[in-house]
Amino acid sequence: MESLDQKPSFRESFRKRRCLIIADGYYEWKADPKNGNRKTKYYFQLPSKAPFAFAGLWDTWQKDYHGCTIITRDAVGEVRDIHDRMPCVVKPEAYAGWLDPGNQDVRELKMLLDVYEQDFVVKEE
Repeated sequence: MESLDQKPSFRESFRKRRCLIIADGYYEWKADPKNGNRKTKYYFQLPSKAPFAFAGLWDTWQKDYHGCTIITRDAVGEVRDIHDRMPCVVKPEAYAGWLDPGNQDVRELKMLLDVYEQDFVVKEE
């Protein structure tokens, strides 16, 4: 999130090709030094278990290759104890502003990503 408008690989997509990636949860892994650095898998989801939307970017190369990426940010809340980064979650009332290709105001777009700090339920698997 912090450098989307600066990195050549993301700058143009950030301005013009934003998307929402729907999920009902996501995984992170954390190494446990007490257990030979064996990684433990954690599943994050909303308390309601309802779907939500990650902020994403998409692009097309050579007319035939399509791809997307999930934007990440510094971790907050319970996620911070497991991993230093987390996906940017877009709040529902910001969907239209995020998806509007006419909205190319970098500061405004970053504000849409920076305001939603959702509490996730963490489940060790």
